[in-house]
Amino acid sequence: MATVLQFSVGVGRNPQDIAFATDGRAFVSCLDAALLLEVDPVAGGVVGTWSTAGFADADGMPETGWMLAVADRLFITCQRLNRDGWWEPTGPGLLLVFDMAAGTWGAPVVLAGSNPAPPLSLSPDGTRLLAPTVGLYGLLDAGFETVDLATLTSSGLLVTEQQFGGEIVDVVMTGAHRAWAVVSDTSFRTHLKTFDPAGGAAPVNVKSASGYHYPDLAWDGAQQIYLCDRTTGAAGVRVFHQSTAAELTAAPIPTGRPPFQAVLPLDTDATAAPLVAAAAGPALDAPWPNPANPRTTFAAAAAPGDVVAFAVLDLRGRRLREEQRAAGPDGRAVWEFDGRDGEGRSLPSGAYRVTAGADARLFTLAR
Repeated sequence: MATVLQFSVGVGRNPQDIAFATDGRAFVSCLDAALLLEVDPVAGGVVGTWSTAGFADADGMPETGWMLAVADRLFITCQRLNRDGWWEPTGPGLLLVFDMAAGTWGAPVVLAGSNPAPPLSLSPDGTRLLAPTVGLYGLLDAGFETVDLATLTSSGLLVTEQQFGGEIVDVVMTGAHRAWAVVSDTSFRTHLKTFDPAGGAAPVNVKSASGYHYPDLAWDGAQQIYLCDRTTGAAGVRVFHQSTAAELTAAPIPTGRPPFQAVLPLDTDATAAPLVAAAAGPALDAPWPNPANPRTTFAAAAAPGDVVAFAVLDLRGRRLREEQRAAGPDGRAVWEFDGRDGEGRSLPSGAYRVTAGADARLFTLAR
């Protein structure tokens, strides 16, 4: 593993997260500057800025953090903390809404809780954005809520910190009535819990750490939940069965250095329609997973036995790698792409295009 690209976004801005538009443009949020940045993920450097000062509290800083791109909209957590008063929340948290195509701000989503510090994620059906809040650390005053992506309104607190017994560190939703959360209690000891995201029953504890050792979790889209465990001397990734909550690992799978964050594909409850042969040429599926880290699968519908010519290009149109795959009896030609160019070199993080005949799709490589 090696760093493939590193560049400054400006002194003292404290970049927090990066998100990609479907056309390959990249945006960066800042904690210590009232700015949203657009950066060049290929050459490096800041190529555009938008002010977020209009969303700040009295100290002039909105404290933007985690981001999530959904089609052309970019959602950004806005904590609005009082820098002159021990970083206390000054009011309800916001989700800023930025139109990446138009380069304009929409009306922010006002959350029920304050201080949306945890990461954002989507419900499995893609209709809701999960926006947990933590409020004032040490005080159980926030909780779990969702945002309807059609109306851009909050559900209100569906499960409170009082019910969780602590503050949410991370959350993933695996079904209409099934979700997982990492929770930090008032003594900063982390726990893995399951809960009903629609509200109602109290969350159920699955596993507890001896300290603040669980920073993140992820779902593989099927039956495995991955938990990052940073316990000193026994760090690694634990795996749990999504339905039964049984741990599938006898001990954490070693990762070398203590894991901080897991990035995995998110499946949905939708059932794919059977693929049929394309009459006018191969038809590309969406790359999966996307972003790739670095592996992803390219699949195209074609007549059984037909050879499909795949190609990966950068956004300047340079052809970086080509592969041919024959469609099987199911009418699918599949290429498991490993994130390398035609010379075997690892491609840098950024946006790329995959083609199969006349069809093309964008995908993001994130290392």
